[in-house]
Amino acid sequence: MLASLFVIIIVPIGLLGVRVMGFSPTTQTYTALETIAANLCWIPPLVGWLNEKYR
Repeated sequence: MLASLFVIIIVPIGLLGVRVMGFSPTTQTYTALETIAANLCWIPPLVGWLNEKYR
């Protein structure tokens, strides 16, 4: 549940902060990195899997 909260709240704030500091995706590589950072839907399942595995 906390991982989902991280994805929903922290990621947009982080991306906004990076944009405010001057990051601009001017190349395809930078655009890909920004897309990977924004698409963190894999974090909640990973946290759940790790929780079950190491419990």
